[in-house]
Amino acid sequence: MDHAVFGAVEISSSSTLSPRQAFEQWEALMSDAVAPTAIEPLRTGHWHGRVVSTHFDGFSVSRMQASAQRATRTSKMVARTTGEFLLVNIVLKGTNWTEQGGRTAETTPGTVAFFDSGLPLESRTTDNCLSTLVRAPMQMVLEHSGLTRAQLPTATAVPATGALGVVTGFFRNLAELPSDDIARAVTVFGSDAAGMMASALLLSTGESAPAPPIPSTPASRCWPSSARTSPTRT
Repeated sequence: MDHAVFGAVEISSSSTLSPRQAFEQWEALMSDAVAPTAIEPLRTGHWHGRVVSTHFDGFSVSRMQASAQRATRTSKMVARTTGEFLLVNIVLKGTNWTEQGGRTAETTPGTVAFFDSGLPLESRTTDNCLSTLVRAPMQMVLEHSGLTRAQLPTATAVPATGALGVVTGFFRNLAELPSDDIARAVTVFGSDAAGMMASALLLSTGESAPAPPIPSTPASRCWPSSARTSPTRT
C-alpha cells in the first residue's frame, strides 16, 4: 500500500492578495483535491477557503470550508479528465446543492450524497459550508459493491444514520485527524477503504445483501468475510 500524502492549505484575500487572486488559487486546489471544475464566488469582497487533504491508494479524503461558491464541471472538462471517480459529499455545516443527471441533491448536516465524476455537474454552497469530500476510484468501488454505474444512487441526499452513519463517520473522522495520526490510520485501515465505500453505496440503495468478495486482494486477505459484508440498514 502507498504511503499517505497529507496537505493543508488556507487561502484568504488580503491587502497583498486580491479576492480574485485568492479565488483563482482556490480553484486550482479544488481541481486537484476533487476534480477539475470551474469555480466562481457567490459573493463579492473578501474570500476565504481552507482544505486539508489526504491521498492514499487512489483515494482522496478532504475537509473543506470556504466562502459561498458555485462549482461547474462541464462535458468538456469531463472529456479532458483522466481517471473516473466516485465523489462523496458529507456535509457538516451549511448546505450544498449539487445537480447531476437531472436530479439535485440538497445535502445538509447528517446527510451524504454521491456523484459520478464522469458526468457533468453543478454545485452551490452556503457561506462557510463545511464538508468532508471523498474521491474514490470508480472501478474499484463498483467491483467491491457489485453495482453497475447505472445503479449508483447519484445526486440523492441520504440520511447518514445507523450503519451508513458508521461508514460515513469513518471518513469524516479520518479527515479530522492530525497528519501523524492520519498516516497511522491509513496504514491500518486504508486497504479496506474501497470495501467500506461499497458498503455505503449498498446501504444507500437499500440493499442488505453483502458485497461480493473480491479475491486475491490485500483487503480480502487481511479482513474476515464478516467484516466485508454490508451491515443491515437501520
